[in-house]
Amino acid sequence: MIQYPQSSRIIYQGDNYLNNQNQNESGFIDVQINQNNQQQKYNTQMSGNFQVPKSIITQLTKEEQVDILYRPYHRLIDFFFGYADIEIKLTNINPILQSHLGEIYSEIQQLKLKIQESDMEDYYRENRTYQVKEQKENNISQLDKMVILHSLFIENLYREAENHKSKILINYQKNQYKINPLDPKSEGLAKKFYSIFQKTWDNYTILIESCKSEFEAISKIKLLKVPRINQSFCKELDLQKPIIILASELNLITLQETQILYNAGLALQKKNKEILIINSFDQGQNESISVLQKKLQNFLQDPQYIKNVKENFDIDCYPQKDINEIDKCIQALQAQEFIEITATTPIFNLQNKGKYLVQAELQLWIEGYQTENIINQKLKLIKQKLNEIYNPPVIIKIRDKEQIKLWNKYLGQLFENQNNSKECITKEDKDELTIELNGHQDVIYEKKEKIETLLKQFECKIIKYECDKDVLKVLESKLNQISKLFRGIFNEIASEFGQCQIQLIDIDQNAQSVMIEVYFNPEEFKFTNINTKVSQFLENLDYHQFSKINYKEFLSFQGLKEIQFEQQYQVAVAISKKQKDFEIIGRQENLEEIKQMLKQFEQSKKENQTSTIIDCDNKLIFNRLKQLNVQIMQQNNVDDENKVVISFPQDNKIMLQASKKQIQQEKEKIMKKIQELKNELVIKPCQFSDKEVKFIYKNFKQVLEKLEKNNEILISTSTQTQGSSQSEKSAACTLEYQNKKIQIIYGDISTIQCDAIVNSCNNKMSFGDSLQLTGVAQSIFQLGGTQFQSACSDYIRKYYELETGEVFTYKMPNDRQIKYILNVATPVYSQGQVTDDDLLIIQENIQKIFKEINDLDIKTLTLPIFGGGACGYNYNQVAQVVLNTTINQLYFQKNTIETIYIVELIDIKVDWLTKILNNLLKPPVKEREVKYQWQWQDNQNFQDYDDEEINKQIDEAYEQFLYTGKEQKVLLNFPYSKQPGTHTVNFETQTITDISLKTTKKIITKNISNSKRFYFDEDIVDDQLNEYLLLQEMNNIKKFDIFFKKHFVEFKIGGMYQMNQETQYKRQIKFVLYQPKKSKAQIKVNKLVGKNFTLIETQNQIKKLVQSKSNYDQLTIQSFDGSLNESIYKQIKSELDKTMQEYKFDVPNISDAGLKELQLFIQSIALSINGKFKQGEKIAVKIFEKKKTKIINYIKSIKIQEKSYPETWKPQIQNMEKVLLRSDSEEYQKIQTLFRKTDNGNIYEIYRIQNKSLWDNYIAEKNKLIEIHKQQGRVLSPIETERYLWHGVRQSHPQIIYSGLKEAFDQTYSNVGMWGAGIYFAENASYSRNYSYQFQLTDGQQNIGKLVFLCCLVTTGKVEIRQPDNTIKRPSQGFDCIQGNTHGSDVFILYSMDIRRAYPAYEVIYK
Repeated sequence: MIQYPQSSRIIYQGDNYLNNQNQNESGFIDVQINQNNQQQKYNTQMSGNFQVPKSIITQLTKEEQVDILYRPYHRLIDFFFGYADIEIKLTNINPILQSHLGEIYSEIQQLKLKIQESDMEDYYRENRTYQVKEQKENNISQLDKMVILHSLFIENLYREAENHKSKILINYQKNQYKINPLDPKSEGLAKKFYSIFQKTWDNYTILIESCKSEFEAISKIKLLKVPRINQSFCKELDLQKPIIILASELNLITLQETQILYNAGLALQKKNKEILIINSFDQGQNESISVLQKKLQNFLQDPQYIKNVKENFDIDCYPQKDINEIDKCIQALQAQEFIEITATTPIFNLQNKGKYLVQAELQLWIEGYQTENIINQKLKLIKQKLNEIYNPPVIIKIRDKEQIKLWNKYLGQLFENQNNSKECITKEDKDELTIELNGHQDVIYEKKEKIETLLKQFECKIIKYECDKDVLKVLESKLNQISKLFRGIFNEIASEFGQCQIQLIDIDQNAQSVMIEVYFNPEEFKFTNINTKVSQFLENLDYHQFSKINYKEFLSFQGLKEIQFEQQYQVAVAISKKQKDFEIIGRQENLEEIKQMLKQFEQSKKENQTSTIIDCDNKLIFNRLKQLNVQIMQQNNVDDENKVVISFPQDNKIMLQASKKQIQQEKEKIMKKIQELKNELVIKPCQFSDKEVKFIYKNFKQVLEKLEKNNEILISTSTQTQGSSQSEKSAACTLEYQNKKIQIIYGDISTIQCDAIVNSCNNKMSFGDSLQLTGVAQSIFQLGGTQFQSACSDYIRKYYELETGEVFTYKMPNDRQIKYILNVATPVYSQGQVTDDDLLIIQENIQKIFKEINDLDIKTLTLPIFGGGACGYNYNQVAQVVLNTTINQLYFQKNTIETIYIVELIDIKVDWLTKILNNLLKPPVKEREVKYQWQWQDNQNFQDYDDEEINKQIDEAYEQFLYTGKEQKVLLNFPYSKQPGTHTVNFETQTITDISLKTTKKIITKNISNSKRFYFDEDIVDDQLNEYLLLQEMNNIKKFDIFFKKHFVEFKIGGMYQMNQETQYKRQIKFVLYQPKKSKAQIKVNKLVGKNFTLIETQNQIKKLVQSKSNYDQLTIQSFDGSLNESIYKQIKSELDKTMQEYKFDVPNISDAGLKELQLFIQSIALSINGKFKQGEKIAVKIFEKKKTKIINYIKSIKIQEKSYPETWKPQIQNMEKVLLRSDSEEYQKIQTLFRKTDNGNIYEIYRIQNKSLWDNYIAEKNKLIEIHKQQGRVLSPIETERYLWHGVRQSHPQIIYSGLKEAFDQTYSNVGMWGAGIYFAENASYSRNYSYQFQLTDGQQNIGKLVFLCCLVTTGKVEIRQPDNTIKRPSQGFDCIQGNTHGSDVFILYSMDIRRAYPAYEVIYK
């Protein structure tokens, strides 16, 4: 904000209104400065006794000439005609009359008109009048230029006028200044000052730059003032010390008492994204304003001076914090780092463990010389701080040395290696260790408690065991690697004692003993038991020395490295310095196996010996062969010369050592034995779901290892994907006739176990980027894989496209769950007239599918409801066609099909399908006939609504209106593909253009939850439009039209019309008699009506088989004993059942969108679900115990995130809707009663204001205040919580308050009132009516003269009653609002930080 010296400020005195100011000359106000530097207005007092005046002057500008003044002006001339000299002067004549001047002169030539055609500049100069000029090149009006220059320079000019014994007069209507001498002697000085004034004013040029945000504007101003950049800027544009300010920084002190200029100044201040550059070209302006504007834009976009840095990134978070609190933290971070941060509301991200996704954008403007490295470091730091705002970490600090050691040596590994290393980060600094926990707030606090408990419980004990000298000698040689020795055996022992770690740490040479460190929980296991087990192992260690054998050559022969060898056989090896012998310690059985390998190595050196390797990929068979080999060795008496040596040096590798004659024969024997053992293997696939398998591998690792160790079994995953067999419990509805079924199923279409699946696709069968796919298309893409994509591409290359009515059959690989994918092209909605023809094509597609099936081995088929979604057809229409045709084909045409599954994943659609099927099976009811063809006005002509369903809807609403006499509305939902369209999408320029308004928005794409989403500017498009845009993009259509306007038809007394929801633009509608189509396509009805079929609906306890795709395949158990497999399976299942529970919860009362999110989330974690996802219904889920907390937290968080609005609000798509209340409604009567308490005005209309973002702010602040008082042990009374108060905006239409996105009330535009600068609300409507806005001609002819103000909902909280004091800035400690009384009404004042506690609820128009 520009600061002026105190001495130069002008203090205005007198009334605020222009009408009461003395106008000394025609329209000019006399303004002067006295010796005290105060501006005075000389008001002439009119005496009570009128004298005959010297002259009477009136003036009327073109803008003020309204019909109501026409007669008074004629009456004035009539009154004085014959009694006074009359002079009529017409100036500022509109050029539009030029062609009519001759006609005017000839018709009234008797008046002897004197026509002056001289230059107005001469007139202005002669009368010392300066006309402010507009800047057309950059759209700066006379008034705006006057406001800007007046606010900046008028004080200096007033002083200069005083020096020249002159005064400055101002004509606000004409944007003129006039210079008058203070006395006749000063005429010369006045002319001289006029020249100074004119030159000063003419030299100033204003340049303007509009930015996208206030932050961008502030950043650019800051950079333009940097000396290095400022110097280049002035040189580039030839400027001399320009003033560079934000429009909102204009100082309006000099305008406060000049209402017209002050109001214009307020309007300019609201343009807080505009930069003003004011420069005086004293030496003359060499270039035009348009050229300077272009140079300004180029300079600001030149990266060598000003660089714009922008980075988009995603934040995963758990929504625990208050969104408003997050906003405050972000604002603080913006101010601290001077960077613009934009963040979306958290969106549920199903694919990322139920977290929420925030899309953030960082943007800053910096000096061009800044390096990429500096920029990246700054961005990295801010991203880290922003992430901490959404995911505040929990910090644990440890100072106890033993606990630090415990964490570093053992506990740290348990927590740092879980799931994500970022969830637990350890930092150590001197004598303090810091543990940082990140993630879901409830989870990390639970983890913190667990860590703190374990740090207190766990102990570290040292076992000292005295060893043989030979053993100790080998261990001493491995001192550097001692902690890694026998790790496998120690882990095996530790697994018997829960969370436990055992490792060798040192050798005590004096005591001839080894030291073993043990970390364990003494509350769970006794140390003596651990000590016994470790001691037993050490006691059984064998020692052996091998001479004249090169250890490295031996390892090379076996294909092993030293560490690998020691880990595999759990031994420690000490090598002699000359590498000719080595010593080894380990378990006896391992040393025996090594001895056999050494024999084989020695034998390999003989000339007639050779070796070969056989791979054995099954661990069970490999181990069985090892056992058999040990038995053969014990019984074998063959001499060494002819002996075949078999060893098992590495897992799954068998080495044969024999003579060249024997080697092939022995190899064949072993291969044959491997095959025999394969045939003996018994494999049991376990009936576990993907979720269960994933849980088993994450949580039962030690259990599985123990089972494998104690039994000759192998537990693994199979490579074949298992489909889910549908049970009757997963079907919402089953239709059965002649042993054939149609089932409506809850589930993912790609997880159904069937022979064939139908893919409804576009005629190019294009998948595009996998990120573009959603819903059914994504599921089928994942099911078919890249081979399916390639097959589709080959088909299109050959035939160009898949024609409607044709079926392309893709045969899946043999190991897949289904045999075929049947692809059909579905038409896309274009016009209502051809809908029936398109539905007929869908019918023919199904008939073609059944014809194709006759040539294939297919008994079960899965169908989607194709034609909805991106194709744009009414779901009810296409569902009827699909179900009707399927019934006719399945039951009344020859085919091999036994069961057809029709699959939907969402409860709402399953319910729709069930109802539609039920109705189709009843005797047909005569459809309601369309009575009228409705039409809407397009310019002078009327156009038909071309969709039959739309005409039916309007018919019904019209009949209801005629019957009830009450207002009726019909929302017209046209598909985006309807033609002709309303908007043009251009993928090449990435824009969408409104065809009628010519306005353009940018098309932006982002990846959300691994799916591509489209945005128009910052607004995300809905799912159906997103799918349609993806469809066009995949078909490589670069430019096309869409129908992107929402209309509704309204009937009310006085008219019927169509209204655009966004612009509120109305068009007349009318009707003519409906003419049915002559050749309407006939959709066949089903033939099952009246037959003896069975229809079973599952009313309650519907079990959905919830199967998600994961990286885990089916669990299998292998052994040589089938009964052992069954026993192991039962053990695993028993352990798994212990971790499961049934959890019941009530579905919360949330929106349909929130309900869908909740259902998807529950499906992602539940093993099975019983119940329907409807508000208030009870759902029973089978889950793992640890998931219960997750569900509770999720429901809690979705309630926090869920936005709820008053029940009286009508559904809306846009952020803001203004809804006219019926005069007989309860809501209207309530507001009218409040108004009539103190005001007798006549109410014309009351509108309900439905602004979602402002309501969200209001509710958040209201709840926050209630919570603050609750924490202080006080409950707010109902009147303190919410009351209706009145508020007026005298100078502007109140829509400036209720139409915004962020703030309703803005204190910066408020004057200092009796209780300071704040937002004032009155209890009495009669008080606020004085501040009402009066409708102007620009607001519409029908409302001229009417008044409008607001009825607001205000949460005052605890009020503080105060006497008037204009220095008040906030309530006293403990109070939330100031209350006063003036003109018989209580008034309530909210100050800057509390203004969101008011919501503009109603707009009242009255007179």
